[in-house]
Amino acid sequence: SRLLKLYVCDVADNFVLNGTECFCQPGFYYSSGSCIACPTGCETCSSGTVCETCVSGFATVGTGCGCADNEFLNSSKVCQTC
Repeated sequence: SRLLKLYVCDVADNFVLNGTECFCQPGFYYSSGSCIACPTGCETCSSGTVCETCVSGFATVGTGCGCADNEFLNSSKVCQTC
């Protein structure tokens, strides 16, 4: 008999199904069986400290994303000019 593998990705836990594999949704990275949100300003990341791409309005700062030199992160987590 043929065995079928069923893949269930829990969307509530930020997984998506791509073919027969589960992946984390954009803006999340995989760690210890869970999808964890990327740090503020990261569009994609490989860990909680390494951003691969930044969202619009954020700039690459070291291995993360942050506001430009003349900006600060306001309470809405948006870069705002000083």
